[in-house]
Order: sequence, then structure tokens, then C-alpha cells
Amino acid sequence: VILSAVRDHPSGAMIVVPNAIVTSWGEQEGRFFENDKLAVIAGNSAREKTARLKSTQLPMRVVNREFLRNKTHGRFDVMNARKDQVIVLDESQFISSTTSQQSQGARDLAGSFLVLSSATPFANLKSIRNVLGFLNRNAKGLESQEAFDRLFNRNDPDSLRLLHFMFNPYVIRIKI
Repeated sequence: VILSAVRDHPSGAMIVVPNAIVTSWGEQEGRFFENDKLAVIAGNSAREKTARLKSTQLPMRVVNREFLRNKTHGRFDVMNARKDQVIVLDESQFISSTTSQQSQGARDLAGSFLVLSSATPFANLKSIRNVLGFLNRNAKGLESQEAFDRLFNRNDPDSLRLLHFMFNPYVIRIKI
């Protein structure tokens, strides 16, 4: 579903996935589409992956999220070279932590549109705040956990309904 949604975006897409499924994205593209538009950037050497990422002409690039951990070898300059690209974070629950290197790296990705996918339910309100903060970087009430807690008291049903109302436009549920 995600591949078909971002496949023809004029600036392409940077797709970040868990390491275990990087190559399966390429297999799925081959299974459902005739023309290759996806570069699978896999391997052990960060330097080699950065060079491959820089040299690819394909509009969609998929990398593992461990690639977000540090900003060496000009990696982020290459990842952000296409300013209007779509950023896709598959299994995106890792961004609910604001202190991990991977989530901090994800916040440094540049793009005109964000797609977050996850089948993992949120564990707490802090996770929801962190995801909303990722999507709406300048939104009032999301700039700190304290401001969020003042707006959305977990013991107040009305404030939780407001949070649901605020979060719901970002959620698409697909039943298979």
C-alpha cells in the first residue's frame, strides 16, 4: 500500500525500515510492479551504503533504520538531497522515544510529506505526544511533556476525547 502511494511522487521517497525487512521491500516491489523504482540500500559498510545512496537515480530509496544512528560519511546530506521527498518510516514506533539515536536521526530527515506506519499500539500518552510532535514540530502543547500533560490530563475524559480528535486525522486503519 505504501509503495503504491509514494511510487510516483516527483521527488521520490526515502523509506526507513527495520533491518530485517529491507530486502523484502525490494521483493514486494518486484512482485507488484513492473518497473523498478526502488533502490534497496543494504550491506554492512555504512560508507558503501552512503555511496550507493548517493549514486542511485531511482526515485525511491529504502534503508534500514540503523542507518539513522550517526551522521558520518555525509550520510544525512545524501539522505536529504531531495528536499521535497516523501519520508516513510515503516514500523515507526521507534520515534516514540525522543532520546534514541534512531529517533533523533529520523527527526533530521528532510521531506515535504511524512508517512508513519506501525501495527504496534501506543503504550502510553507520552508515546502519542512524541509521535504528534514528530508530525507537527511547531504545534502548541507538544513542545514539552509538561505542556502536553497540562493540555491532556489522562484522568479527564474530555481532554482525552480532544486528544483523540486531534490524533485521529493522522490515523488510517487498514483491515486485511
